[in-house]
Amino acid sequence: MSCQNVLPVLERLVPKVERPLRTLVVTSAEPVQIAASDAFMTTSLDIARASYDVSSRLYRTRVTPFAYLIDSEGRIRAKGIATDESALRKIVYGVERNIIKVEATTS
Repeated sequence: MSCQNVLPVLERLVPKVERPLRTLVVTSAEPVQIAASDAFMTTSLDIARASYDVSSRLYRTRVTPFAYLIDSEGRIRAKGIATDESALRKIVYGVERNIIKVEATTS
């Protein structure tokens, strides 16, 4: 249920980020559960389904919702529990400030 609650928050946050941000919401929910969820059915975000093993074994994610901020080269720039807007802002804007700071000093 908490993953569904974060979808509208993520939709409001993405357009406010200064840099282009492509989002992909990955869920291990069954297709029937996805189809029954208003949050999943009405979101404009891209949704993908993966087995639970992908997040737990490959990425070692133990709790959900969990967010990864991955750069264009495939490096994880930030990650963390994404239970609310504050947590998502910390992930996105913390990295955003670091990117701007690095670019400013290298220019």
